[in-house]
Amino acid sequence: MSDRGFFFTTNKGNSYYYDDDTSNVKFQGNYEKSNFIFGNSQLQEASINRKELEDYLDDNSGSQLILLTTQACNIRCTYCVYSGNYENQRSHKREFMSVETAKKAVDKYLKNFKQRKFKNPFDNPLIAFYGGEPFLNYELIKEVVSFTKEKYHNKVQFSTTTNAILLNDEKIHFLAKHSFALSISLNGDRDEHDRMRVFKDGSGTYDIVMRNLSRIRELYPDYFKEYCQLLITIDTGSNLMKLRDFLKENQSILPKIARISQVGTSFTNWYDQYSAEEKEEFINSFNKLKSVYIDQVRSPDGIEADAFLKILFSVPMFSILNRSRNIPFQSRRPAFLPYTGACVPGEKIAVDTSGNLHVCERVNQTRSIGDVDHWLKISSIMRMIEDYQRNITKDCPNCPVHSLCDICYAGVLDGDGEFDKSYMEPNCQKIRTHIQKQFAEIWSLMEEGILAEELIPNF
Repeated sequence: MSDRGFFFTTNKGNSYYYDDDTSNVKFQGNYEKSNFIFGNSQLQEASINRKELEDYLDDNSGSQLILLTTQACNIRCTYCVYSGNYENQRSHKREFMSVETAKKAVDKYLKNFKQRKFKNPFDNPLIAFYGGEPFLNYELIKEVVSFTKEKYHNKVQFSTTTNAILLNDEKIHFLAKHSFALSISLNGDRDEHDRMRVFKDGSGTYDIVMRNLSRIRELYPDYFKEYCQLLITIDTGSNLMKLRDFLKENQSILPKIARISQVGTSFTNWYDQYSAEEKEEFINSFNKLKSVYIDQVRSPDGIEADAFLKILFSVPMFSILNRSRNIPFQSRRPAFLPYTGACVPGEKIAVDTSGNLHVCERVNQTRSIGDVDHWLKISSIMRMIEDYQRNITKDCPNCPVHSLCDICYAGVLDGDGEFDKSYMEPNCQKIRTHIQKQFAEIWSLMEEGILAEELIPNF
């Protein structure tokens, strides 16, 4: 048994120990334990060797180019990170990326990618368009696709995330022609969707989204089935039972579900609007649906019948079941960034409207890591990693779940470009407790004879 990990107890009263050094689970006997075991080592700040960082980025940078085509949006979702409800994020502005900036970014990205391709021959360039609403800068998207195909003659994957309001036959044809991975935000039925996804005057967007989804399906049914997907956002005010019913009743006319996200909790007081009773009601409905999901898993038909519940419950289980085992944690992470789930800045590259480079679309734009003229700035990346380690990871070496932690920059980078752990929600203790509960739930199911394979999503 290592000096870091935790005990958990199943429904049958069996106790297990999760060893965070090896990520293995060991049976402990028929008695209840639920405590955490913290290590007692001293934090050794990892020094960053510039050459080591450069070599790492030579092998791993540019997995995806993200073009933040505009800071403008044609709707005003009340929970949007750019709505003004998040103190560490910008607000909507009428700023647009120029074609010149986009082409510089693509040119640099593809030159870098061609070198990466020799080391990762099965990789293909991935260029994503975000906003704001990216189709407010549709002409740029068309120019970028044409320019990319002139520069790179092998396969390129394009993707975009949209509120779907501006889609029309021309844009749908363009998306299908170039096999865009198309992610569309839809939060449920009219009442649920229009509760938060609204125009500036407060009117809902549901009818337009559904009409445009129908049009894609009518014009390009194969494209609709293969390349289109839904992004669903929920919060305490969501009626999960109604959402599930809506998705089941309309599964034949809707794209597959890609992700179900909760409205963010860091740097915002969003959830203060809900009473204790409303929060309890949401938790109760969540737990009722989890019981339905578990009953589906127990049934001979398996869990294939309900895509909504699969996404909601089996996807989080997958990260536990698919964890790396018997591989030293130090071998899974670069030596200069040994803790949490944060990527090395530069693995993905997000380009803002002014041509500055950033970690990704989720992290605010207070810490640039380069620009389209000079590309990645190693000194800025080094400072970002050093600041992150100094302010965020000082307690990580002794944490009983640090091998499973997925904290990243997005939840701890404030509006002044400083890393501040006090804003992080859920905090470290809540994360540890949640992971422990997940292990107990999964091993309780496996003790009933349910195979791990049955708990893993199959999409």
